[in-house]
This record gives sequence, C-alpha cells and structure tokens, in this order.
Amino acid sequence: MILCDGNELLPSDFALYKEVSGQLKQDVALTLEEAENQLIALSMKRNNGNISAVAAELGISRPTLYSKINKYNIDL
Repeated sequence: MILCDGNELLPSDFALYKEVSGQLKQDVALTLEEAENQLIALSMKRNNGNISAVAAELGISRPTLYSKINKYNIDL
C-alpha cells in the first residue's frame, strides 16, 4: 500500500528510506539491496528468528530466504 497526500501518486511517494535507531530516516534513500537487507533483518527481529514465519511474511520460500541471509550475512 502506498499513501500520498493528494489525489495523485508522485515519484517521491515511492522512495525507500534507511532505518536509524529503529526508526526510518526520510532524507536518505536506500538501494534495492539495502532495502531488501533491512526488510529481512527487521522481519527476523519481529518473528524472533523464526525462518518459516519470516519467509511467509516476506512471501518467499525458505530456500530463497536462506540464500538472501547468506548473501547479506544476516545473523540468525
């Protein structure tokens, strides 16, 4: 879901932002890999490291999740 202030979506409505101290900082754009890494790490925290729950939440398979965890060196 994407929210905007007006009746029309603008390119700025699609920006991804870096997390700073558990909150999103809105003035620093993320690369796709940074966003993916952050999303996986946050989901791991939310789901207490439960790989099945994380994979389900992200809509990916467990093998794909394991591959991304290895790619980004995310601690289990």
